[in-house]
Amino acid sequence: MAWLGTWAKRIQLTLDKDQVDAALSDFPVVIHLSGSSGITSQDVTAVFSELGSDANRKKIAVTTSDGETQCYAEIEEWDHASSEAWLHVNVPSVSDSVDTVLYLYYDSGQSNNDSYVGDTGDAAAQAVWDNNFVAVYHMAQDPSGGDNSILDSTDNARHGTPAGSMTSGDLVDTDHGKAIDFDNTDDLVNTGSWFNGSNSGFSLEALVKINSILDNDDCITGFSN
Repeated sequence: MAWLGTWAKRIQLTLDKDQVDAALSDFPVVIHLSGSSGITSQDVTAVFSELGSDANRKKIAVTTSDGETQCYAEIEEWDHASSEAWLHVNVPSVSDSVDTVLYLYYDSGQSNNDSYVGDTGDAAAQAVWDNNFVAVYHMAQDPSGGDNSILDSTDNARHGTPAGSMTSGDLVDTDHGKAIDFDNTDDLVNTGSWFNGSNSGFSLEALVKINSILDNDDCITGFSN
């Protein structure tokens, strides 16, 4: 099997065909790195031990099964202290008939892989999301940050502005990285005028944990004209 340049270490990541309903192309796959990763609960904390700090988080690379073709990756969160990270990787082809193999390279001796790996808002991170994605919000930023502080991961830069009574304390830990706790009836994220009544032929997807619903005026994300 071919190896990517001079990268010292890698681990194999396998996407189980039985978890894929239909063949996919240019699909953003979530990769969770921790002491208990994936459906087989693998310990991949060696990645954090090698890199040594959050500052080295971009000294990684993700390739297709040939071991050399790099995929674009967005770092949603990287927490060296807890040996845990969430990545979104654009996989060119995900099969529903055979397992899809990827390789994650990690090497503290490499330079930052800025061409293919980025934080939310970086060009490499934006390349994860093709033009079928109008906006993507991980809700992983401090909601007390002011205008445009809730970042859109796509290159459309449709960033959101928190409103209501949200504070830094409303950025909370979840089973999937960070999230915003909309804990008051006036809490919302205003995403601007790009979304309005004339939009059609779209889908909206969200991961939400609901503690209670007070009335029909409650919302988790605000859209304004």
